[in-house]
Amino acid sequence: MLAGLPDTQIFINSFFEPVNIVLFVHPSFLESQSMPRYATMLADGMRKRGHAVEICSPEPFFFRLPVKKGMRKWLGYIDQYIIFPQQVKRRMKS
Repeated sequence: MLAGLPDTQIFINSFFEPVNIVLFVHPSFLESQSMPRYATMLADGMRKRGHAVEICSPEPFFFRLPVKKGMRKWLGYIDQYIIFPQQVKRRMKS
């Protein structure tokens, strides 16, 4: 604590009310490591500050279909860019 200044955490919490935060990350089926790790660090920090945090990513639907490896990539794009945005919109409406 600096002379005459309140503790940083108390100071910050007195100005900001907790909010709901949604972090979008790469799908797990892409095997990305850095983005989910960074999102987890952000989420942990925001939760410590009293915010509600949810980490969302596309689930493999079409990606799971038994097809050739080259085709699987394109099916993953369908999951990522067509199915997932529709799921998010539907969830936001409810």
